[in-house]
Amino acid sequence: MKVGIKNATLWPTRMLLPFVRRIAKEEFPGTTPTNTRKRVTVEVVYNRAGKDQNYCTGYAHYNSSWCVVRVPFPHPGKVFPVIDFCHVVGHEFGHCRGLKHRDMGWQHGDSCRRGSYSGAHYAWAKALPVPVLVKKPKPTTAEKRLAKLKTAEKAVLTWTRKHKLAATKLKLWTKKARALAKLVAETTETAEPLAEAACGVDTLSPPVVSS
Repeated sequence: MKVGIKNATLWPTRMLLPFVRRIAKEEFPGTTPTNTRKRVTVEVVYNRAGKDQNYCTGYAHYNSSWCVVRVPFPHPGKVFPVIDFCHVVGHEFGHCRGLKHRDMGWQHGDSCRRGSYSGAHYAWAKALPVPVLVKKPKPTTAEKRLAKLKTAEKAVLTWTRKHKLAATKLKLWTKKARALAKLVAETTETAEPLAEAACGVDTLSPPVVSS
């Protein structure tokens, strides 16, 4: 079964994926049950409890192929709660399999609280690289100026191309406008004598007087 992550956080996806894949093998083992999908997706979002909370929550629909896991907000140097994350992922995968809270026995730990089961069962998670958000150093004055210079140079190239394109378009439309103006003038000159002839007025022949 394929496992995917839709990560809307700053925690690195490449470091979250190994945990999710291993738990998926445990929760969807061997033969495929009828309620198991060919692919399951974990959506990782931030915890709604606040930026200072360091635990995970989640939810999933029964017999589905999608679950949501909420994780803490990242802070520089803050360690990701891997055991809690694994507990919630395993719990929500159980719901994806169709299990309700009353169906989750010892193999899923306490359905509502974290117990001694989580730490022992997911001890392997401590051996994997733990997601940590590294604090980026503030750019120096020289780096800021260099970045602004690159932006300015890019803008110059962009507007230079636009200027050349505008000049070409202006030249083409000016030529077209002159040609159309000439055609309109010729049409107007031709239409005036035709209008007089249509009215039956002969300006050359004198009137005939009968005696």
